[in-house]
Amino acid sequence: MRESAWLLVACIAAVIAGVLPSTSAPAVTVIDARSATAVSAAHLPAGSVLTVDAVPSVSLERVFEYDDSRYARGRGMSDRFANGLPIHLKAALAYRGIDARIGRVDADGLRQVLSGAAQGVCVIVPGGILPGTVRTKGRDAMRSFLMRGGTVIWAGAPFDLFYSTRGVDGTSTPVSAADPTAWPQLYSSSGPLDAHDRVDSPPLHHGTIEAPLDRATGLTYDATTFDVDARRLGAIGGAPLAYIDSVDDSSVSQLPIGRGRVVIFGDAFADEMDAAREIAQVVATGAWFAPRDVRVVASLDSSRIRASIDVPRGHHVFAFGEAPFYFPFGY
Repeated sequence: MRESAWLLVACIAAVIAGVLPSTSAPAVTVIDARSATAVSAAHLPAGSVLTVDAVPSVSLERVFEYDDSRYARGRGMSDRFANGLPIHLKAALAYRGIDARIGRVDADGLRQVLSGAAQGVCVIVPGGILPGTVRTKGRDAMRSFLMRGGTVIWAGAPFDLFYSTRGVDGTSTPVSAADPTAWPQLYSSSGPLDAHDRVDSPPLHHGTIEAPLDRATGLTYDATTFDVDARRLGAIGGAPLAYIDSVDDSSVSQLPIGRGRVVIFGDAFADEMDAAREIAQVVATGAWFAPRDVRVVASLDSSRIRASIDVPRGHHVFAFGEAPFYFPFGY
């Protein structure tokens, strides 16, 4: 009995040792002063790089993931994804020093969110197909939400090009094409999006060219399945945030719409953990809000572990390590 007790204690100690960070784990310290902000790194492995950004000091107060299995869910969606994303995103944002209220809404809840206050509110549509409660050929509650200052993070299908009606008694949920004329700046012949993109079995594409902002965002998402032309995106005030492919399509794109903004991922996410990491990085670096105001102010490594930075008014420092986990963080 005594031997069993000692064995149990030893197992618990081993687990705790594996969970708690060691004294030699990489770490970042950020100290704000009147004249400058000091950033220092400790225990960085050789070859590891820490990126330090000056980030606009804005925040998202509430984040809602939309999912409703009574409607078409879109590419990459499942119960596991829908249930897991809010949990993983909450943790990924907390690691980056952001405390946001995160929830999940069905089709009826989405209608309430999109009709309510928009400032500081973000809606994630990871499957890329809106329900008929908010989108039909003649109605688009999301557009009004964006125009009033809301934020939308979109993935899994061409932006706002399809919607779904509710299935009845276990029948399949029909997907219908929406009217893209609600977005003349986006879907016109000179706009960055392609109204001919399809949602069923599209040919897959990937970007390999780093966009100018990729160093500041650290994003690794590279799918460009659904067209977002990077050059035309820039012409209407948007910006590519990650990668660009051989025909100039962007894998992650930000564009302002009215008083709001939308971040478009070029296809579905690999899984809920990948989605959480990428979305959290977009939020923490400020790329969701004003990507052209985000800039790298320092890079630290094992040979340069300290920097003194003049941070512009209305900005703060955010430091992160290398993908895919971006550890350690400093803010």
